Amino acid sequence: MVKISQILDLALAMRILVNDCCTVKEGENVLILGTTNRNRELLDSVMAATLATGANASMMITNSWPRGVEPWKMVAEAMKGADLLINFAPLFNQQAVRDAQNAGCRIASVSRDVGFLKRGLIGVDYDEISKLHTKIANVLEKGKNMRVTTEAGTDITMDISGRSVVRGDGVVREPGEMQWLPGSQLNQAAIEESANGTLVFDWSLMPIGTVKTPVKLTIKEGRIVDFAGGEEADAYKKWMDSLNDQRMYWLCHYSFGLNPKYKLNPENESESERVMGVVFFGFGSQLQTFKGKLGAAAAHSDCIMKNATVTIDGKILLKDNKFYV
Repeated sequence: MVKISQILDLALAMRILVNDCCTVKEGENVLILGTTNRNRELLDSVMAATLATGANASMMITNSWPRGVEPWKMVAEAMKGADLLINFAPLFNQQAVRDAQNAGCRIASVSRDVGFLKRGLIGVDYDEISKLHTKIANVLEKGKNMRVTTEAGTDITMDISGRSVVRGDGVVREPGEMQWLPGSQLNQAAIEESANGTLVFDWSLMPIGTVKTPVKLTIKEGRIVDFAGGEEADAYKKWMDSLNDQRMYWLCHYSFGLNPKYKLNPENESESERVMGVVFFGFGSQLQTFKGKLGAAAAHSDCIMKNATVTIDGKILLKDNKFYV
C-alpha cells in the first residue's frame, strides 16, 4: 500500500522538476512523452505539476521502441511542435531529437526511477549548482592542458583548448537545449586525438556494471588500444568488439558530477555519475552539442572512476571530490 508521505514526496519532486529544472512558463506548449511500460503514476504527477503552472500540457503514451531507433512519425511531429518536451521514452541522439531541437524545442529527458528522482530533486539548490557549474566552466573554457590522475593508476592528458562546455547543471533553459534530469553534470569533449595515457575505472563501466577488479584502458591519440584487468576488462572488450564499430573505441567526452545529494550507488549508474566530484569518461556516440568530430556510433558507454585529481594548466581544479574555483 502506498503511503501518503510517498505520494506527497513524489508531488514535491515533480513540482521541483517542472518549475525549477524545466522552467515551465504559463502558456507554453508542453509535451509529456511516456511509454506503456513506464510508471503511469509518475506521468500523471508530472502532468499535474505542469498544469499547475498554467502551461498547455499534453501527454502522449505510446509503445516503446529499441534505443537508437527513430520514434513513430506522429511522435516526431509532436516533438517539433512543443516548446518543451518532458521525455520518459528512449530518445537519445535520433534524427527526431535533432529536428525538435532545431525547431526550438527544449528537451528534458527524465529518469523513470522514482527513488532516484526524489533523491536528486528534493532539497537540492539548483541555483547554487548552476553557480558552481559556471565557475568550473569558466576555468575549462580558458584552459588548454588537462591532466587526470588517480591513486588507482589513471594518468591521462588531453588538450581542451577551444572546446565549449556542455551545460548539464540540471536546468533546461534555452530553446534547443537538451538535458538529462535530475542533474547535475558538467561535460566537455577534448580534442579527440590529443588524449594519451591510462584510464583506470575502479567503480563501473557501462554496460558491465560495478567492477571487482579495476579496468585499465590504454589510450593513444584518443582511442583505446589495450584493455587490462580481470574478468570485467575481458567482458568490456568483448562487448566493444561485438559492436563492430571502430568509433566505439574513441574517447568522446569527460564529465564531472555536481549533485550534492547523490552517493555512489551500485544499483544506479546515473546516480553514481552525478555524485559531487565524480569523474567519468564516455566512449562511442558523441552528441552534436559537444561540437566534436565523432558523431553517432553503434552505442555509448560511460565509465566511472573514484577520487580523481584534475589539473588545468598545472593548477588543481578537483581533488578529494572538492572543486577549487
